[in-house]
Amino acid sequence: MNVILLIMTLTSISLSILGLFLIFRNMSMTADAISHTVLLGIVIGFLFVRDINSPILVIFAAIMGLIMVFITQKLSEKKLMKNDDALGFIFPLFFSIAVIIISKYLRNVHIDTEIVLSGEVVFAPFDTIEIFNFEIPKALLTSIIAIVLNVLFIAIFYKELVIATFDENFAKLSNIKTSALFYALMALISLNTVIAFDTVGAILVVSFLIVPAASGYLLTQKLKNTFILTIIIAIIDSFLGYFLAYKFNLSVSGVTAGISGIIFLICLLFNREGIFTKIYNTHVLKRQINLFLVLVHVDNHKNSIDRFEELGLNTIYKHLSIKKDVLDHILKKLIDKEFIKVNEKDQIFEITDDGEIFCERMKKKFI
Repeated sequence: MNVILLIMTLTSISLSILGLFLIFRNMSMTADAISHTVLLGIVIGFLFVRDINSPILVIFAAIMGLIMVFITQKLSEKKLMKNDDALGFIFPLFFSIAVIIISKYLRNVHIDTEIVLSGEVVFAPFDTIEIFNFEIPKALLTSIIAIVLNVLFIAIFYKELVIATFDENFAKLSNIKTSALFYALMALISLNTVIAFDTVGAILVVSFLIVPAASGYLLTQKLKNTFILTIIIAIIDSFLGYFLAYKFNLSVSGVTAGISGIIFLICLLFNREGIFTKIYNTHVLKRQINLFLVLVHVDNHKNSIDRFEELGLNTIYKHLSIKKDVLDHILKKLIDKEFIKVNEKDQIFEITDDGEIFCERMKKKFI
């Protein structure tokens, strides 16, 4: 597999499985906030160590992400601001400070606004590290470490995470340290954001954190199925984004984020509560009602004096407010199901025993 594609795929899976818990907690905007806030941590860390490759930058960035979450939570808990309002105030402030510092003091350093937004995933294979006499891309190594950490964290604290996410009061009664668990989750998200930041950029970090999880959540309400669908969608986003960007010579991050949005839109339109699903269900219901009306009509006139007119092969169309082509289709379907039959002798439609049973069942459903 192409190294760039492998890095993107691992990053998308790693971020999206954490993003699910942000979706469940209605904290989607926190992903955007963290992805922008870590830049200030990177910048401050660089001012101290003057080495863009220093692991100290990762620590500073993760800490800055936690500081942002902590301040936001405290402002929200103290009722000084709503959570979204606090996010809208804090993270633009931190991000703008970082951009000002970069523009003023770090112009000649490998940190700029273009890299911040779109990353440099196409160059990731060239930045290598030697392990046991093997050279592998640094981004690939960090992606593997990140996904292993995330899977281990979720596997170890799965029950606690689920309880704390969906019923915090019950979690507290169960002696689950909800605050510690929450900040551990935020720390892990901050760490993953920093790891992915230079490789895929802020745009794709936010996209991978939120969009696959949101798409999966639209399609199922079962937690385990949501995890599976989220991972599948994250992989599809990476593959389609990479190959389309390669084919049309476009930004990998931009195209992948766009594909994520398109897949989310498809999920939104075609999920159980989606617009097209509702249109389809309405169409199906209308067909069922028309079928029921025709069957009831045949049943009501089976022994009537005017049955030869009402149920005649050529005259039944006059007595039902249904288009001829639609009625022909319904009559054929009823005959195929053996709910009605054609009396060749009298040239009329007649209801069968199975048709009468089905008719009674439909009456209970619609009447």
